[in-house]
Amino acid sequence: MKGQLYFAVLIAALLATAIPAHADLAAIHRDKLPQTASVLSALTDAQQLEPYTDHWSANWNYPLPEKTVAARLGKDLTALTAEASKHPHNEELFLLTALVAHYAYNVDTGAYDTVIQSLIEASKLAPDDLRPEWFRADFLCQTEDPILGANAFLALEATHHSQDLPAAFWDNYLACALVTNMPAHALRAADKLAEAKAQPSHLRTFYTNLAHKRFVPVDLSKTYDAKEAWYSTPDDSGWDFTSTACGLRFRIPAEWKIDRMEIQKGICDAVFSTGPYIAPQGPLSPEIVILVRTPEGRETLNDFLHRFTEKGTYRKVEPSHCPAVSCLAVDGLQPNVYGKDGDSLPRVVVFERSQPPYPGLIFESPEAPPRSQSGSGVKYFRPDETLQRMPGKLYYVVGLDTASSIEPNAVKDFEYFLRHLTVE
Repeated sequence: MKGQLYFAVLIAALLATAIPAHADLAAIHRDKLPQTASVLSALTDAQQLEPYTDHWSANWNYPLPEKTVAARLGKDLTALTAEASKHPHNEELFLLTALVAHYAYNVDTGAYDTVIQSLIEASKLAPDDLRPEWFRADFLCQTEDPILGANAFLALEATHHSQDLPAAFWDNYLACALVTNMPAHALRAADKLAEAKAQPSHLRTFYTNLAHKRFVPVDLSKTYDAKEAWYSTPDDSGWDFTSTACGLRFRIPAEWKIDRMEIQKGICDAVFSTGPYIAPQGPLSPEIVILVRTPEGRETLNDFLHRFTEKGTYRKVEPSHCPAVSCLAVDGLQPNVYGKDGDSLPRVVVFERSQPPYPGLIFESPEAPPRSQSGSGVKYFRPDETLQRMPGKLYYVVGLDTASSIEPNAVKDFEYFLRHLTVE
């Protein structure tokens, strides 16, 4: 069972922590439990064992033998399950049973169904209580459904004020974000814990350092090729390209041609050919370009725009779509550039974005780590490093170069690109 756990980034350093980062049992209200000896004894026992069992360990390195811990949790779980049948309306008891079953699962006791069913019962009794879905999200992140777990955490965050979420929630959230390749979310969770003045934890520090290491500063003197600068995701109809370094994501249809994608000395540059479309002299492809860089000196956005309008005549227009709060846009005319195919009718849209608090956050979504092969034991996975967003304010330009003979089709392509462009 544990060979299929995908704790991708929770490597051996987990075992070196003296202070647990997770303390989910602290969220259980002891006074609301049935005040029976078996329930209170199980709670006390689980609190003692929580530092060893709130996560699965590839190499057991604790004072108590793993078999001893498993036996104690198994006994506790038997007692709690029996008590739950006697107290079917006690939410707190179902929550405690779910956590003990979770910890038992982490030492190979095989209590998956008990975890899930106990949380279902708790949720029925208190639909507005955060804890059943929180405990479920944390459990799923530690088993074979990390994406479901991470999405549950994101949903809880979206529906609750951050100050209403306890420190243990953010610790679980942080670990899950790392497992599902969302380091910017992990860093935000770490900041939430700092704001809440959570008790220091070596494990939390380790997680936070892992998240920081996922981001590598852009060397402004270096050239990065497409594979270094961009992350691509294909589907049946096209490609999504994301660059945290450039602070953007865009989509292109599968039939478009990539002419260039790179970061060269601090300038992000991507060029695409669309079409081709029938023109008087034969097939002709419009060209779309996007360029990103920091302002030069006291350069204004209007100055930046003028750099791309030196040839031909231009008039200000309202863009069909603006990916930022506001945009400057112009349409141009360069006569006879394409001969029988017509004039060049360039379009230019520029905008700016300041650096967000957590660069890359809006581009992250949960991803499952690779599965271990049957019989291969535990497979550790370290996600590729991500180029950090270029610091400070960034200027963006999106341009279209087309001949007048194919302008209607070219403009449709240009508007498609703008609609499917996201900047942070």
